[in-house]
This record gives sequence, structure tokens and C-alpha cells, in this order.
Amino acid sequence: MQTRTRTKLLVLFAGAAGMWIASAKSYRIIVPDHTEMAGTQLKAGDYTVKVDGAKAVLIGEDDKRVEATGTIQTADRKFPETTLEINKGSDGINHVTAIDLGGTTTRLTFSR
Repeated sequence: MQTRTRTKLLVLFAGAAGMWIASAKSYRIIVPDHTEMAGTQLKAGDYTVKVDGAKAVLIGEDDKRVEATGTIQTADRKFPETTLEINKGSDGINHVTAIDLGGTTTRLTFSR
């Protein structure tokens, strides 16, 4: 009975570790110009995007973090690379409106 319990615990631990690794997916992007996301100004530069479900966290070279929750959409084909969709608002400010995740069919869209 003790062996069976250890096996179940090992399987549960391995499953939880697998879910943690799967949820910690990260991508690299370049923000080409000053842009706003979730009300926060992003400087031009390299960023890491960590995605967990509909939540995206952008981490800049200065370790500044910007977190936004979007809506998940599924494309017909995989995106060849991770890209930002940036639109200039009526306020004259660039805003991130979507992130296409390279190698997947996932697109996160954000409202302002």
C-alpha cells in the first residue's frame, strides 16, 4: 500500500511540474518605438514575453514588467514568428493591440 501511495504522489508531482513548465512559455520580441500596453509606456528595445493562458507579461532589458490580460484567438495556421500588432490611437500614442505567438496558432488581443 505504501508503494502505491508513493507512486501516486510521484505521478501527481510530475504532472504538476509538467503543467508549470507548459504554462511558463516565453517568447522574444522587439518593440520598435515607444508604445503603450495596459496603460504603461514601453521603451523601444528587446523584451521577453511570458504567456500563461490569456495573461502576457513583457519583461524589458531593465527588468521592468508590464502585465496585461487579453483575449485568446486561434488562427488557421501557425505564426512563423512572434510579433506585436501596434496601432496608433486617436491620442497619437502607439498601443499594443495583439501579440502573435511564433510557432503556435495563438494570438492574444488587447483592448485599450
